Amino acid sequence: MQEKDDDNFREVLVYGKAAVHAVFERRRAAITKLVVSGDNTAEFAELCSWLASEHKPYEIVERAKIARIAGSDEHEGVVATTRRPVPPAIKPAMRDEWHDAGEKIIFVDEGIAPRRLATIARIAAINGVSRFVVPEKSVADVMSSTAWSLSSGAFEQLKIYSTESMAGILRMMGERFFTVGMVREGGRRIDYGSHISFPGKTVALYVSNDPNGVPAATIARCGYLLHISEPAGTKIFYAPDELAAHVLPWLYAKQKKGGEGFFARKKAAKAQKNSGKISGENS
Repeated sequence: MQEKDDDNFREVLVYGKAAVHAVFERRRAAITKLVVSGDNTAEFAELCSWLASEHKPYEIVERAKIARIAGSDEHEGVVATTRRPVPPAIKPAMRDEWHDAGEKIIFVDEGIAPRRLATIARIAAINGVSRFVVPEKSVADVMSSTAWSLSSGAFEQLKIYSTESMAGILRMMGERFFTVGMVREGGRRIDYGSHISFPGKTVALYVSNDPNGVPAATIARCGYLLHISEPAGTKIFYAPDELAAHVLPWLYAKQKKGGEGFFARKKAAKAQKNSGKISGENS
């Protein structure tokens, strides 16, 4: 992949049907060129027509050529050249704005491969996360063709921000956000029957590639630590995307009223119905 940088934008190739459709739906002006296989022309007819109206090029070629352009066999017969804004740095004012708006945030530390970043993005998006924060060192990985393409449109949905220091930003955000991390040593086990809440603060998740789950430099910045459960007598290294998939659905789940499940509510409704019948017979 070839990338052209300037102060505000980066040129990134995006491949795969879902990823290209997402660009067209959300930020079509970012597309500067399209290369599509002949069997995909009907599916991308609207995009080709729009490009022609904007005097932007598109080509219909063999899939083998698309594979060479994309540098991947996961292209699904389409690749687009796009212009991506470089993620802006977090500013102190954003902390209060995000808290007041109830924004869901995930902090993703450095050293995570683009493919796994894509998976984290998909997991975050499906769980309603809106802000994706990474260290400056990880911006190149997030902005890579692999991450953006394999996110299947998730990175189009998320708003990405960068920070010079993850420990520093967690400290700053800690005044309004309660950050949850995962550790092998210590921490609390997830109680699937309850939901955590911290009055006056919004919950955020922090994930890293550290063997312990949270590195020593940031562990003190997490307000709540969850224990990474492992089978007895074994030690399994769970990748950060696997941990995110495990925790995010529980972290942002909405509790049912009264904490009752389906069968408990059904039983209560039946008892109430029977009680009404008995009352009618005695009247």
